[in-house]
Amino acid sequence: MRPGNLVTPRLSQEARDRRKARQRATLALLAGGLALVACGPAAERTQPGFVEGFFGAVVADEPRAAEVGRDILAGGGTAADAAVAMYFALAATLPSAASLGAGGVCLAHSAQTRQTEAIVFPSAPAGPATDPRTAFDVATPTAVRGMTLLHVRHGQARWEALVAPGERLARDGASVSRALARDLQAGVSQVGLDPAARRIYEKGGGVAVGEGDPFPQRDLASTLAAIRAKGGVDFFQGQFARQLAGSVQSAGGGLTLQNLREAVASVVEPIQVPVGSHIAYFAPAPFAGATTQAAFAGQGGPGGGVYNGGEAGFVAVDRRANAVACMVGMGQLFGARKVAPGTGIMMAAPGGGSNALMGPMLISNRNTGDFFLAGTASGGPSAPAALGTAARQVMREGVSVPNALAATGGPQVGMVACIRGLREARTLCQLGMDPRSYGLALTAGR
Repeated sequence: MRPGNLVTPRLSQEARDRRKARQRATLALLAGGLALVACGPAAERTQPGFVEGFFGAVVADEPRAAEVGRDILAGGGTAADAAVAMYFALAATLPSAASLGAGGVCLAHSAQTRQTEAIVFPSAPAGPATDPRTAFDVATPTAVRGMTLLHVRHGQARWEALVAPGERLARDGASVSRALARDLQAGVSQVGLDPAARRIYEKGGGVAVGEGDPFPQRDLASTLAAIRAKGGVDFFQGQFARQLAGSVQSAGGGLTLQNLREAVASVVEPIQVPVGSHIAYFAPAPFAGATTQAAFAGQGGPGGGVYNGGEAGFVAVDRRANAVACMVGMGQLFGARKVAPGTGIMMAAPGGGSNALMGPMLISNRNTGDFFLAGTASGGPSAPAALGTAARQVMREGVSVPNALAATGGPQVGMVACIRGLREARTLCQLGMDPRSYGLALTAGR
């Protein structure tokens, strides 16, 4: 198989009709003031993992990832557990925006300590390509390091249980979602120029996989198996770290073991703004929290524009009012457009281009520890402002979540909001995804 442009099948009218039906159903539920109750069959009391009452809510830019997060919450996991599991699921189902090569930022709220912190793991530069003919310039991956730190500080579930769902999705070849099919239509021609990527994304005859096609990624499944068995630390300073650096170097890239060891994740103070008796938290620099904050305050543009891709967001809220809002990014759609041979990892583009496009936010009460709002927005330069505008409409202007999300254009915004607090009035909580997006919002309960 020789490198060359891949083409994608056009999205079917049947798929478009399914999407519209799902949007109508979601909006109908939300418009009535959705209580956070069960989605799907209720677990029986005798079943393993049954937990009485409300478990929480999740939002993700790709449906299978949201389902994984919902299942973690339904099994009694924390918001951080669900967020970690959603990331590893996204690495398998939406590698165009959230591969293991990504970097990003999370806001994590602890109801017990009543504190909210930012866990930052921005994409870091790797060494220059060792072979100019390959143009294998990549960023140092940091998202696995970020998820490891998030789990250490806020998780309770076993690490293996959080990585395993993503591993299964990669190994079993879960069908291509509409979210990935959209990104393939926009970026597959460049992906097809890399032999390792072409082996993953081509289904034959120069045609890329499309919506509904099986999408097995056996090398990625093996990588996730190693992360599951040996922990996240192995990814950036163990045996797998040496394998990844050697893989990139064999293809002409400059990623080194030292790059992986030095690209750390950190806990820092987020931007903080009073909202009545609550505090709104935004991602610190080099991320786009200041832009989200300005839009939340009514300054700057409302968002909008054309979807570009390259970033993904996910939110989790658990029954104890813990919450996590994360964004990860590749620098551009499909990142460097190159896969590290033998690992299945789509590498991120160098330069940190996604950092200025990722601005998750979270609102909580420092006195009570209660949760009020968490959201993310992805899709391009206007995404942070779109999130800030929607959050302002919900929290300050009394607009419902579905109406606020429907008013955004271009970026895909996901949000969970409890305007009177999750503990005080959980039946008034609402959640949703922008109706033009291909993500999913789900509740976990019975």
